[in-house]
Amino acid sequence: MKVVSDFSTDGTFLEWSARLWQVLEKLFPMPLGMTPVPEDKLLPPRYSVSLETKDTIANQLDLPPPNSFLCTVTQNKRITAQGHWQDVRHIILKAQDPSIHYEPGDIAVLYPKNPKEEVDIFLDTLHWTDVADIPLQVTSSSTGKSPSPPFLL
Repeated sequence: MKVVSDFSTDGTFLEWSARLWQVLEKLFPMPLGMTPVPEDKLLPPRYSVSLETKDTIANQLDLPPPNSFLCTVTQNKRITAQGHWQDVRHIILKAQDPSIHYEPGDIAVLYPKNPKEEVDIFLDTLHWTDVADIPLQVTSSSTGKSPSPPFLL
């Protein structure tokens, strides 16, 4: 019998994961001639990301989008214990427009703003100031074309 001495989340998960793979390999053996990908080998990326040429002009999104409204955070309170691995918060937003109506289950999309000074410090610290305004080119490794899923629009 193996004694587990690491009762942390990672230690428990790793033990469970190793047992899961043993059971899966017995229930669903790999076809002959196939071997599992070694844990220390990275799979090829689905997309590559590079900088566009400097002549390219970035598409500017209108933020916030039409029909949105400004809110102020009036509460940002952690509701999980301080030592808990999750940081769950109760956030209360106050809209400037009192006619805003919402119901349980409605979704809020947040478009935070960062002060220009702080953005400049961040870019300068990472030495990204020269490339900050150059758009990124995302290319599918399988097709060689730029995908257009909703998250890239």
